[in-house]
Amino acid sequence: MPAATPRKKNISIIPSQKEFEKAVQPAQKTLRVAAYCRVSTLLEQQESSFEAQKNHYTEMILSNPNWNMAGIYADDGISGTDMRKRDEFNRMLQDCEAGKIDLVLTKSISRFARNTADMLNAIRMLRAKEIAIYFEKERINTMEDTGEMLVTILGSQAQEESRNLSENT
Repeated sequence: MPAATPRKKNISIIPSQKEFEKAVQPAQKTLRVAAYCRVSTLLEQQESSFEAQKNHYTEMILSNPNWNMAGIYADDGISGTDMRKRDEFNRMLQDCEAGKIDLVLTKSISRFARNTADMLNAIRMLRAKEIAIYFEKERINTMEDTGEMLVTILGSQAQEESRNLSENT
């Protein structure tokens, strides 16, 4: 039997693309991102936490190329139990209503609100406008299916903690 003759392989060389083609990959939407910061007392140690929160979110937002800074809203020395006294929180909600914000970042549920009913009303209003709130400590995004349930449970704990602190004081 004669030896099989080797077959020639067809090889195609595909040159690399040096330029990014927008037609090939869809552009990612740039989000207008805001942060909400709050401390409940004017104590010196809370003041450093307040500044740290503002600096952290400013750096976080500015370092993400897909985010535009929509503002840092910060209530200093204000309790989270009563929304009426929280000027910056209410200004942030107004800016959300006006369509100026796509995403709100906050340190934790207890920084956002310590009144479960107020918190749920704000979350539902924002969610209806397709504005997400991301609670960094708890890693909860309110636009996810389980977001509201988790926020409700943890929010009631924060409210109870606030009530206990008041009673102890």
